[in-house]
Amino acid sequence: MDGVPRFGLVTYGAPVRKMYGEVFPAWWNASQIQTINEPAHSLVIAKGWMNVYYDTDYIGGWVDVEGVNRNLSDPATSVYVYGQPPPPIATHRLREGFKIPGMHPHNRKASSTK
Repeated sequence: MDGVPRFGLVTYGAPVRKMYGEVFPAWWNASQIQTINEPAHSLVIAKGWMNVYYDTDYIGGWVDVEGVNRNLSDPATSVYVYGQPPPPIATHRLREGFKIPGMHPHNRKASSTK
C-alpha cells in the first residue's frame, strides 16, 4: 500500500466491539479490529486511531486495541438549557470521598432528604 494517502481516525464510542462484534464475530473480532490501527492492513496512519468513549454508552465503547481508547467522564446530568452555565463534569463511578451534591452515595439516586 505504498504511495496511498493515509489518514488519522477518530471515533466517538466505536460500536465495533459491542454491536458489530456480537452480530458479526468473524469480521469484527479483536484481531480484525487491531488491523485498523496497522498501516500494512488499512489506510489509517501508524498508531493514528483514537477512540473516545463513555463507560455508560450502551452501543459504543472501548475497543480491543492498545493505546487507542480515551475514557471520558460522564456529566453529572444530561439536562442542559441553552444560555445557562454547563453542568459540572463528574464520573458515574463514586469513589471514596467523592460526592456529588444531592446524590446518595450508595444508590446514585437523588437524595429525597434535605
